[in-house]
Amino acid sequence: MRQARKHPSGRGFQRLAMEKLEDRSLMAGNVTAVVTNGVLVVTGDTADNGITIDYNQTTDAYSVIGTTPTGSTATTINGLDTSVPANAQIFNNVTKGIRVIANNGNDLLVFGAATSTSFVVDGFVDIQMGNGNDTVTIGRNGNAAGGAAPIANEFEVGTTMAIKLGSGNDTLDITNASIARDLTIHADVNNPLNTATDGNDTVRFPTTFTPSGGELTAFPVTVGKKTTVLLGGGADTFNGANLRARGGMFVQDLGANLNFDLVDTVVGGELKLQKTGGSANDILIDNVQAGTLRISTGNAVDTIAVRDSIFERMYIESGGGVDRITIGNTRVRKLGLIDGGREKARLIQEGGNTLRGVVKIKTFTN
Repeated sequence: MRQARKHPSGRGFQRLAMEKLEDRSLMAGNVTAVVTNGVLVVTGDTADNGITIDYNQTTDAYSVIGTTPTGSTATTINGLDTSVPANAQIFNNVTKGIRVIANNGNDLLVFGAATSTSFVVDGFVDIQMGNGNDTVTIGRNGNAAGGAAPIANEFEVGTTMAIKLGSGNDTLDITNASIARDLTIHADVNNPLNTATDGNDTVRFPTTFTPSGGELTAFPVTVGKKTTVLLGGGADTFNGANLRARGGMFVQDLGANLNFDLVDTVVGGELKLQKTGGSANDILIDNVQAGTLRISTGNAVDTIAVRDSIFERMYIESGGGVDRITIGNTRVRKLGLIDGGREKARLIQEGGNTLRGVVKIKTFTN
């Protein structure tokens, strides 16, 4: 063993050595993908994962592709860099459905590569995003194949689709899609209601696009049975357009403020919006047809507007707060009720209304 040198003063000393610091660079995420009993199972790790799942209609096969989430590094699939053609992860015999378990991290999940035009799942789609600020994109508006980007991609599910966004500030976009049975969307599903920690979530159906040289075109979302959207305790946004919810639609929001727009939509059966808590909630129903419209708000100051719509029945119940309720150019064919609540909401009736059998109870503010 080499002896320590003697300091001129006679005291021994150790030579200082540089300690290797921990590598602080971002770890690349790795996603596993495998077909089990006819189900394509895609599982993320705790890093930020970028995942694109693509479908080849000619071969009836699926590809799982690693992408780069914002501020992170490229994700590998089964330990491989899928930007290398030889490492392509292609899966056949997916006969029952697709399940994505993203786990923690700020994850990016996209269905349909940029050049593909269709995405077909014979069975179910189950998405569990976990904790983190996640982004999920399903379906795509765009030009016809061979045209300028973006290229339209039609998304089709043979049975049900369930999406659990988890905690965090999440964004979900669905367009140009058809779901044969139920569509269920949960926000903040991994948390109990907690307005201090629940994320601010955005659920959108951005279903319009102007093709090159064309006119504004709708790419609707059709649900064969019931549509359920359960928002959490954060300040949430719901933007829905060109929906065809054939088995009814239920939207629930808890806690903080809600911005809710539903336009150009047809609902078979009941359209129900249930809101509790928050303040200054903004609710717009415009050019909507449904069997029954039910809106109930919590103890907050809310703005509710229903315009250019047709219902068999309409029930609007104001909670606490001096709410503002506007009805314009709307037809109620059978019966309904508008309740101003204990703090006397303000009711504004614009022109063009035919409100047969609608009874106003409670005293409204002039």
